Parts: sequence; C-alpha cells; structure tokens
Amino acid sequence: MKNIKRRFIATGFALLLLASVGLFSTAQGTVSLNGSGATFPAPIYTKWAQEFATQTGNIQVNYQPIGSGGGQSAIVSKTVDFAGSDAFCAATKCPAPIVHFPTVGGAVTLTYNLPDLGCVIKLTPLNLSRIFLGQIKSWRDAALLADNSTCNLPNSDIIVVHRSDGSGTTSIFTNYLSAISDDWKSQVGSGSSVSWPTDALGGLGGNGNAGVTQAVQQNKFSIGYVELIFALNNNLPVADVQNGQGQFVQPSLESTNTAIANITSIPDDFNISPLALNVNAPGAYPIVGPTYILVYQDLQNITDNAKAQALVDFLCWAVNSNGSSLGQDFANSLSYAKMPKNVTDEDNKRIKQVTFNGQPVNTSRYCP
Repeated sequence: MKNIKRRFIATGFALLLLASVGLFSTAQGTVSLNGSGATFPAPIYTKWAQEFATQTGNIQVNYQPIGSGGGQSAIVSKTVDFAGSDAFCAATKCPAPIVHFPTVGGAVTLTYNLPDLGCVIKLTPLNLSRIFLGQIKSWRDAALLADNSTCNLPNSDIIVVHRSDGSGTTSIFTNYLSAISDDWKSQVGSGSSVSWPTDALGGLGGNGNAGVTQAVQQNKFSIGYVELIFALNNNLPVADVQNGQGQFVQPSLESTNTAIANITSIPDDFNISPLALNVNAPGAYPIVGPTYILVYQDLQNITDNAKAQALVDFLCWAVNSNGSSLGQDFANSLSYAKMPKNVTDEDNKRIKQVTFNGQPVNTSRYCP
C-alpha cells in the first residue's frame, strides 16, 4: 500500500466543518448550512466546507459526522438542512419528499493490528464472512493459513471490531456479506445496525469510522472495517480482498474507481449502491459504495430564501467538476472516487427539480 499522508483533524468522534468567519463578507452576510450524518465522507466534506467558504465568501457549511442513521433521523425530524448517509434511506423512514444525491464513492476496507505479520493479509469472501460470524476464531485457522502461507500469523484469537452506531459503512459492509454468504444473509442480514455474532466472543464496538480505527489501533490481533481514508490517515494496513474474478485486490483509488465505473444505469429512486458492490470486473475492489446527501424535494425545513439558495448552490458545487475547483475535483486527492458523468448528470437534473415554497431555486451558479 502506498504511503499516503493526509491530515484530518477531529475532536473526539465528532467533526465540525467550519470555515473561518474571517473569510466571509460582512456586506453579504454569512449564511450557515447545518448538516449531520455519515462519518464515511467526513474527510472530503471537511475539504468541501473549507473550499466552498473560500470561493463563495459568505456560505458556512457545518457538518457533524454522527453516523448515517443519525443523519437520516435528523433530516426526517427537520433539525438539519441536509443529511449525509452511505445507506440509501428507505421510503418507510425517509418519505418521498426526501431525495438522495450521490456525491462520491469509497471503499470499505478491512484493517487489522497484527504486529510483525510480514505481509499483506489476503481474505476470501468466505473467510471474511466466517471471521465476522465468529466461525473462524484464531488467526492461525487453517483456512487463513492456506491463503497466507508467507505471513507470520499469530497464534492468537481474533478480536472483531464493528461499528456501535447506526452506520452506512456497516450497511455497505453487511450488504456485501449478505451477497457473498448465505449463512450471513440468513443469520445476521444487512443494515445500518445488526446484531454481531462476535460480541459473544469478546468483539468490540467503535463509534464512527474514527472509533473503529482507534479500537483496532489499541487492540493487538484485532480486525475491523473502515472507509479507506481512515486507514490511510492512520497508517494502518488493509487486507487484499478476493473479488468476483478471483483476484486478491488491494483497496485503492484505482480499484474503487473500477467498481464505481460499473454504475452504467440509473434506477428511478437513484439507489445506485447495489451497482457498485461486489463488481465482477478485473481490478475492482469488491466492497465499495457511494455516499449520499439527503435534502427535501421542497425545502420545507429551510427558513428563508437565502439559505435555500445557499443549499442548492452547495449541492451544485459538490457534484460538479471544472477540472480544478469544484467539489468533484477534490475527491481523488482524498482517495474517494468521483461519480461517473451519467450520475452527475442525473444529480444536476434532480437538483434543478428542488424547490423552496413550491418555487424553483436558481441553479445557474454551479450547475451546468
């Protein structure tokens, strides 16, 4: 894995995306947008908030990464202007007036703490599911040794770390496990929150991607799942996972892009998550998904015209690219995949259908 160094500043498990007040024009007046939700995109939403504030001069984006489940609840209760979620919010929880806008794609990686391993661990879909089912309990299980003969696997029990909060990262991961394992599908299933069989074996929970990362760092012989940038930022190793072609693939920007490129058709509800998961293509990393921004079709949770306009401007800015200074242009530098053109075209089309008090909102500033 390439040694990629980036800086991501967090306080505890919460991150507040704030642009400096000094950047704003007092003549224009500051407009604040408040959102919360997925931790998966928090690093890029940090960058977006800073860049958008610099470019607009008067729009401040505040975002709390509390997990996808928390973000969905917040938008439904209208306590935020927008929500972030890696899990597509079902109509039973998020009624039809709430729309999803895919922003970037990312890889869910398996990171581990195995001192003196001497290699990158390889995981087949079957072995991965059996670890999280609690069926493979030791790092020296014969099934793991068969694929990792050059590794110095310890004679120690496996400590499984999972998310303790409602999580879109968990949704992506458990949807993958359900797709590749009938045992997982029937015994555990998929969703933002599940009952983990490994808890009975001493498994641990972490709040947010940052919490899982910290738990893996602090516990030898542990393994957990986090978005790629969290492993990279903390210099943690990530496993090669076998894809549908039989290849053991390292999670990376390139292998994530290969999976995201599989999104060649757009469902009516804009749920593109299944199209990027477990892609049977050479070089594709199999555990990949998009993350979404959720807003109301008619911005009934917004208090005034200025804020409605600012939110639409931010959406347009986030999903578009001009080669250097719009939202999509910052994705690759943080190991996120840009959305394919057919997805961003649909984003733009649907943003233009957003209204405030039943009236169209101007999209000409950043949407083509």
